[in-house]
Amino acid sequence: MTDMLTMGNIPTGATSKKKVFQIFPDGPPGEGLKPINVMDLTKIVAGTAKEIGTFDYVDATRQFTVGIWESTPCTEYIPFYPCDEFCYLITGGIRLTQEDGTIDYFVAGQGFVVLRGTKCHYEMTGITKKFSVMFENKLHTS
Repeated sequence: MTDMLTMGNIPTGATSKKKVFQIFPDGPPGEGLKPINVMDLTKIVAGTAKEIGTFDYVDATRQFTVGIWESTPCTEYIPFYPCDEFCYLITGGIRLTQEDGTIDYFVAGQGFVVLRGTKCHYEMTGITKKFSVMFENKLHTS
């Protein structure tokens, strides 16, 4: 999940001067969701990752982002989750298998948090869409 989580491909226009704004599950009206590269494709261990999404808000430090993300069914191995992320599933399901064998499964209508440093297999069990709120503390070096 390298690019989005490290803020590498967030368009500079994603910041907002508004104090309150709506986030649309299917992307901004008239624009929709666009192809993005969030996952580290070298770490896909099952399936094929095809992603679309939006960056609806990015703070000035590029550490805090809010958006929509959708993927085809696949599994990514993440050796070190690079941020704290809150997810709320709109469609589909996500199975997270942690290093110690703990398995958590979330479906549409459920929210969850993944903390920075988590080592896991992140599996989309169907076409999965989520609201995503991420904070990547740039002060952390490991």
